[in-house]
Amino acid sequence: EVIALKKGFPIITILAPQKRPILQIGWHPKGKALAYALASSENSAGFLGYYHFENKTEKHFDPLISNNFPKSHILEPSWEYPFMFSLDGSKIFFAHKRREAVQSSEIPQVWKYTDPFPYKIMNATQGWKNTSHVSVWDVKKNKSLRITDEEFPQAIYKNANNQVLVYNQSTYGFKTHYRNRIDLYGMNLVTGKRTLLIKKYDHSINQLKRSPSGRFLLYGHQGQWWCYDMKKQKKINLTAKYSSPESYKIMVNGLEPPVGWNENETAVFMYDKYDLWKVFLDDKTPVRITRG
Repeated sequence: EVIALKKGFPIITILAPQKRPILQIGWHPKGKALAYALASSENSAGFLGYYHFENKTEKHFDPLISNNFPKSHILEPSWEYPFMFSLDGSKIFFAHKRREAVQSSEIPQVWKYTDPFPYKIMNATQGWKNTSHVSVWDVKKNKSLRITDEEFPQAIYKNANNQVLVYNQSTYGFKTHYRNRIDLYGMNLVTGKRTLLIKKYDHSINQLKRSPSGRFLLYGHQGQWWCYDMKKQKKINLTAKYSSPESYKIMVNGLEPPVGWNENETAVFMYDKYDLWKVFLDDKTPVRITRG
């Protein structure tokens, strides 16, 4: 039940009492709707529900009716893949994993230098079969799409609408650098198609920043800051735009990342060694805002 914050504080019943617990609840970005996930049972992988407060519509979804939802999986809460709406409120991301973990039959335990991770990690994940995965439910179409799998077992979907980021952290094997190198892909949630965005990205995943609308992706790569336009599939070198002779080259390591966007997302605010700049995504000359 939900208590409406209006005159009389009416109580809205979203879901009748259930024998199985509610796993997670998610709120629409503008508070217009609520979504929830119910736990699995012996014959069910779990259950998704949706309620819109303004038009009082209710929708339900059984993941097992989807052709690409793994039949061996059940809905499970995950800190890695939080239960949440897309930025526009049209889709809901939900986590799932195997009902029963895959067990290793390899004895003795042997780790080879060519393996992507030490044996204990590989034994636990079993080629990413035992880790949490994420799918997305399109509420209007009432269909789901699997986002992660054994080939692309990691995903980032904060500030996402129709494009999410996917990768495999073991693509280039065991660590030979400070951070694992990865190939970062954009995945279209309408077609399911994956497009390579960054080859051998070797910086922190936390440095990947989506713009407020979700259209643009900011990232540092090979000593420079870049912006990727997810709509036009176009890369923009932000560091190369510094043409002023007194401007110090912006490096990825040791200096601040871009600090924000202007209102209509046509420019990024960035630091060089001493000053704050307004860097435009088109051909306009960057504007130096501070003076040392």
